Formats: sequence, C-alpha cells, structure tokens
Amino acid sequence: MLRPTPSSLVTIACIALLLTAAGAAAHPLDSLQPGQWYEVPNSKMSAVVQTPTAPDSWNGAKSIISSWSGGAYDVKRDRLVIWGGGHHDYSGNEVYVFDTPTLQWSRLNDYSPDVGGSEASGYYPDGKPRARHTYNYVAYVPPPTDRFCSLGGAALFPSGQITLANVDCFDFGTLTWTRYDDAPPGCYYIGAFSAVDGSGLVWTHGAAGNGTFCSFDPQAPKGSQWKKHYAWGGWVSYAYTATIDTKRNQFVAVGNNATTVWDLAAPGNKPVTLATTGATAIEQISSPGVAYDPKSDRIVAWNTGADVYTLDPATKVWKVHAPSSMAKVSDVTGLDRAANGTYGRFRYVPSHNVFVVVNGIDKNVFYYKLSPGGGTPYPDAGVPDASTGADASTTRDAGGKGDAGGADTQTGDATPATDAAKDAGSTGDDSGGSDAAAPTTDGDGGCSCSTVASGATSASTLSMLVLLFAALALRRRRRDPR
Repeated sequence: MLRPTPSSLVTIACIALLLTAAGAAAHPLDSLQPGQWYEVPNSKMSAVVQTPTAPDSWNGAKSIISSWSGGAYDVKRDRLVIWGGGHHDYSGNEVYVFDTPTLQWSRLNDYSPDVGGSEASGYYPDGKPRARHTYNYVAYVPPPTDRFCSLGGAALFPSGQITLANVDCFDFGTLTWTRYDDAPPGCYYIGAFSAVDGSGLVWTHGAAGNGTFCSFDPQAPKGSQWKKHYAWGGWVSYAYTATIDTKRNQFVAVGNNATTVWDLAAPGNKPVTLATTGATAIEQISSPGVAYDPKSDRIVAWNTGADVYTLDPATKVWKVHAPSSMAKVSDVTGLDRAANGTYGRFRYVPSHNVFVVVNGIDKNVFYYKLSPGGGTPYPDAGVPDASTGADASTTRDAGGKGDAGGADTQTGDATPATDAAKDAGSTGDDSGGSDAAAPTTDGDGGCSCSTVASGATSASTLSMLVLLFAALALRRRRRDPR
C-alpha cells in the first residue's frame, strides 16, 4: 500500500490550490460586471494589417474601419468580422476577425494585388469582390449557411460612384467568395441596413431612393433567394442601424431621429415608428451601434464614450446607463466613436453575454457588459476550419475556382456579371469626406471604465504544472514494507 509522506501531503495541497487556480484563471470577460467596460490590451488591428497602404489607395488601411465600414459577429467561431474600405480611400479587400476566446486579431487572406478591371462589375481581375464602404449591409449568416455576406455594394473602389446589386458571401472554411442571387431593386443601395433572425433568414432594407424591406434566404434555390415585402418609397435615410428583437420577432432600426419597427410575422405591413420617451438623444445619431440583448430583453445602443443606451420594447422608454461605480478609471480614448458611424461594429457576444465594439485600426477593442449572468456558447463553437490560426503572415488566397470569379456549384455563376444598376449621383457620392447625413452630436470620449487585468495565466499552463507536481508527489511516496 502507498502511504503519502508529510511532504507529499503538502504537494497534494499545492495541487489542489493549482486546480482551483486553473478553474479561476478564466477568460477576462468572465469577471466583467454589469456596467463595466473592458479595454483589451494590445488589441489594435494595425498589428495584422497586410500593409498600411494597398495598391493605389489614398488614405491607407485606416479606412478599413473609418470609411463608413460595418461588421458582423460570427457566433460559431466567436469573433467579430470586419471588411471595409472602398471609394478612393482603400483598395484592400482582405477579411479581418477579432477572436473573443483569444482576444487577438487575425487577417484571413491577402488583398487583391491587381485593383484594375471594371469597377461596374463589382470585382477585381482575380474575381474577388472589390473593396467598398460596407455600412450596415454586411451580415454573418449562421449554419447551415455559415458565411459572411455582403448584401450588395456601394462606394466601390476607386470612384465610389457605383452601387451594385451583387451579393457575395465569404466561406470561412475554404476562404473563398461565392456569388448568390443579386438583390432586387430597392433592397440594397448605399447605406442599406440589415440583420439576421434566428432561422438564418437575412432581413435588409435598402436606403436612398425607393428603399424596400426585403428578405434573403441563402439556402433557397438559385433564382428564388430574395423576396420583396414593404416598399417605403421615396428617400430612405442611411442613418439607420438594425437588429432583431428575437422575443417579439421584430426588425428594429435606430437612427434618423426615430426607432422604427417591422413585424417579421407580417413583413408586408407598413413599419411602425415608435413613440419613444426618455433618453431619445441616441435616436438622433447617424448610424449608432445597435444590438439586442436577450438576457435583459432590451435594444442596446451605443454612440461614443462610456454611456450606453437601452430601450425597453414594452414601455418604449430609452434609458442611459453611466459606467458602474465598480468600474475603474482608465484611458479610453479608443472608445470614441469612429467619425463616420458605428454600424455593425457594435455587436452582442452570446458566449459571454457582453457587447464588443471597435472604432479604428489603431484603437483597442472594447467589451461592455449590461446584464448579469453568463453567456451561451454556440453549439458548434470551436470547430476548426481553414481560417484557424491565420495571422498577419498568412498567404491564403480567397480566389481561384469556386469564388465569385470562378465556376460555383452552388450558384452556377461562371463569371461575375456586370450590373447595369448604378447610382452615379445622389446615392453613391460621399467624396471620401464628411457624411452630410451624420449629425455631429458625439459626446466626450473620456469616461470611467473597467481595467480588468489582462495577464491571467492560461488554464492549459496551470494544468501542466498540476501534472508536474503530481509526478513529483508520486516519486516521493514510500512503499510500505509490509
């Protein structure tokens, strides 16, 4: 029989403490409390950009975010997806992701080196989609589609005067683009806003002239992927950002001095502009960050600084939330709003019941917790694919056969078609400068925020230490001679 010595008992006690520490060395977001912000240290996208300036770009890689660029959240892999640029600002069409489990950026592919060809086609000569302002018309569609989609295109590189109906979706497994059915007139255009419901159906509303409420089903057969519902008619502002209220099955858009709701059970009905009260200043913001929090059953909106706004859909009352008194003071200059809007770069993160936002390639990523309780990871979270582990040195090519420029077995498009629908004047020109529709009502960027420690030891490292101590303990045990 083995009898532990006093020294081995001490070792066993140490192992127990290490096991406790391993369990406690959780993700930094796990200790975030309601009302707290967390600034992720050393989380600037600029560390993984391919080069500061892609071919023929005027303003460089900063325009990946600053030039009216949106984003989406990949719930399966638990990461924020950013794709933007366009006009004469930036020609790069590479895809970036910020991974919540590791709190690190990755670049999934390289930009197209040849940025010539026909702007009106929507593609570069290698067949990949041209860089563009992405507003709120990019979306991640969960499995079985499991792709990041651009629902049309506006302000393409280099002139910014063309608006296209092309719908292209990026496959994270193969790192290729696939072309789907073109969006019908009214369902896209500059500043279109979109959101995805729990079934994987994409709802989108075209902005500018003759905007229409539409749905896109990427799982439907080719030729029947789009449906038009209610046409607002006239000019539709591109100051909106949209989300889905999953409890009430509603498409909710905030901006243009209003909160407007579409009933997804009756999408052909006219939308309702809510008679909201309370802290309605957030409605006056052009393209704020907007997301739905299922834990608190609130529409959550953000513009700049540490204040967060919530709308109770039942009472229609907006409320402003100052940072929690538990938060610590830190430098949060990166929490200022990007000059041209937030769009879909403010997203709910189900795995941790928090929100994420990024406002520039040279600014850190921030997370915010509104409601108590933990998150709900996606059922297939962590499933590896071709993009796992990609970083700034990756040379994976998203082109070739099977993408928008090659034969695609799903859509049947052999080559990208040129869309004759162009908006050369009223809807396509932002001249690379200030957005005339964007009010400058931003507040002070300084705030109180949480500075949760970032140097937590990983559980895997602690597990190795536990095994080491266990081995030492076994070696020190003495065998009973009886």
